[in-house]
Amino acid sequence: MGYGFSVWSVARLNAHLKKTTGISFSEDQLSRLLHAEGYSYQRPKHTMKGKRDEAAYIKARPRWSA
Repeated sequence: MGYGFSVWSVARLNAHLKKTTGISFSEDQLSRLLHAEGYSYQRPKHTMKGKRDEAAYIKARPRWSA
């Protein structure tokens, strides 16, 4: 959508809705509407999987625990 982020919060969604439609909700009300429509929002789990050399990580892990 052209934004510099990929993780949406209720506040970001609310700002986007206001910008595109002119309709604004309180964050609590928007949260209730999303939940009523079956949407779930949770904090993303950030991992390094896929961004590091997994074989080297597994090999070095025993040294870290010592």
